[in-house]
Amino acid sequence: MNAPDFDHAKVPAECQEVREQMFLLATNDLEDDKAEAAYLHLSRCPGCREAMAEHVRLAAAMFGVLGKPEKS
Repeated sequence: MNAPDFDHAKVPAECQEVREQMFLLATNDLEDDKAEAAYLHLSRCPGCREAMAEHVRLAAAMFGVLGKPEKS
C-alpha cells in the first residue's frame, strides 16, 4: 500500500495544504483548528476525500502492525 501521490502543479492551493496535513489528520495528531478547517474542506472536495481515505488506510495498516505511540 502506497501513500497517495499527487502532482502539486495540478492541485489547487487549498487542496495542496489539506493534503500535506492528511497523515496528521488521519492519526488525530493535527491541531484542532487546522483539523476543523481540513474537515470542512473534505466535506466539499471529493478528490481530497479519496486521498484522505488512502491516508486512513495507510495509518491503520501502520499502527495495526506497530501500534501508535502515546502522546507525552
